[in-house]
Amino acid sequence: MEPRGRPDFEKLCNLYFELSNEERLEILHLLAERPRNLTGLSNELDIRNQQCSRHLSRLTENALITKDVEGNQVLTELGAVILRLQPTMQFLTDNQDYANSHRLSGLPSRSLYSLGSLGKGSVTGNLNLSLFTIERIINEAEESEPFSPAIPNPMIVRNVGFYIVTEPEPF
Repeated sequence: MEPRGRPDFEKLCNLYFELSNEERLEILHLLAERPRNLTGLSNELDIRNQQCSRHLSRLTENALITKDVEGNQVLTELGAVILRLQPTMQFLTDNQDYANSHRLSGLPSRSLYSLGSLGKGSVTGNLNLSLFTIERIINEAEESEPFSPAIPNPMIVRNVGFYIVTEPEPF
């Protein structure tokens, strides 16, 4: 029995272990596109059916995939959610120095989960370049539809075709 208040890490560790294999991650991504059968997955991954079957068993045991009524492998809801979180984990992994030099743990959960969408961008220390890029995007947006030039100052501004991550204003 676990001490009161201490989480049971066994299931989480098992999940992380299963997700640490590139072929299993690829299977999850392929199943996110559409259901597939064992042979199709084996062919797409260029691995033997036996090896693919082992991967499928492991993913099934961890409730990430299941079979549909036609016998095809499909993502479970849990599997779909795990894949939605992956871009955030990928962003943090790819930008460890940035993550360790900023107070990302203080971000609201919604913003934290959205960090993955920054993965397609780049980190720059050049404020002038950043401001120029923002101005260009605003000008392009004004040409296509009316746009308010007054940009609010939350942690992340959305729905303008770009993201702005700023430090909170001092009190």
